[in-house]
Amino acid sequence: MPLPYNTNVMKNLIPAALLLTVALFSCKKGQVKPAPPGVPGANMFLYAGGYAKGGGGYDSIGIYFKQKLSDGAKGAAVNPVAVQNSRWIMSIVSYDSAMYMTGNAPGYWKNDSFIAVNNAWQLQYLAVNGNGVYTCGTESSGQIAYWQNNSEVNLGNTYNRTVFRYQGFLSTTVTGMALQGNNVLISGGINFTDEPMSGAPANDSRAGVYEILWTNSTANFLAHNNYWEAEAFFPHPLGVAVAGNDIYVPGNLPDSAKYGGYWQNGTWSTINKGNFTPTSAYANGMDVYFTGYTGISGAVNSPPSYAVYWKNGVLHYLNGLVTNAVTVYNGDVYVLGVDNSGNNVIWKNDNLFATLGPAADYNISCIATGY
Repeated sequence: MPLPYNTNVMKNLIPAALLLTVALFSCKKGQVKPAPPGVPGANMFLYAGGYAKGGGGYDSIGIYFKQKLSDGAKGAAVNPVAVQNSRWIMSIVSYDSAMYMTGNAPGYWKNDSFIAVNNAWQLQYLAVNGNGVYTCGTESSGQIAYWQNNSEVNLGNTYNRTVFRYQGFLSTTVTGMALQGNNVLISGGINFTDEPMSGAPANDSRAGVYEILWTNSTANFLAHNNYWEAEAFFPHPLGVAVAGNDIYVPGNLPDSAKYGGYWQNGTWSTINKGNFTPTSAYANGMDVYFTGYTGISGAVNSPPSYAVYWKNGVLHYLNGLVTNAVTVYNGDVYVLGVDNSGNNVIWKNDNLFATLGPAADYNISCIATGY
């Protein structure tokens, strides 16, 4: 499964230990123009991004796979394309016949050409509309920020010592990005070693993990019954999706059971009685999708896992271990994940569509359709 990219104030690169853990995050997908009449998917391609594994985080290289929709065959093998100077293609968006990608670099790629972003250090997610290209990640001093084209909005003042005065070691995570009208939405979290969470005793000095949805420059803290835990790490929210006026953020409650579900406009709901671990969020019109996995019924998140995706309240089971991203084109649902043989695959309408190579060699975490 994909692993989250954490940053901290010391600007550490991806540690090898982090790359060995199971983790989850969101991938952005974009809008595409409809195909020319006559042949469904004519001249349209399916893109899937991630990284080829080396000897550790420092040795990985960003890659993407490209498969023509009209040429897809059951289980067809696809070869990767390397993206130089990228360690991980974390986000792919199609907009107005162009493909955009981010890859933990100080800029983004448009149709394979790199475009630098002012004062950016590592950009992880992006979204595009008629007002330009929006990116988010870390700026040159290691603080979370987002950009509209080259104009930066620094979010460091939403989690500094004015807000959290007891903080010790600080790490931050960005997990997804979406646009709603003029609002920029960014999912992520912050993790402290010495900050009481809401609901903890006032004099308690424990680890705190805060699940956050940034709306423009305001940090909105996602919570449920003031859950807090001592010295433990819990997954941050796993992406953000917008359907009409509603905002969806999947995640896990930070309690001992780690119940999975989502926030809709700030209100928490469980999925499959909490027996679900999400990996990404996606919306197509008014349809909302979460990818992830579920365990044995009645045993929360216990092995073996089953690949599933959630659509509008219904779980769809696939022949695999986990699903990591989803996109929709021309009514067809394309789901990226790992099958029971440990291969990265794409399912089309719940049937095998393409094979992208062993998960032991490639970590593939985002998907989109485009030209």
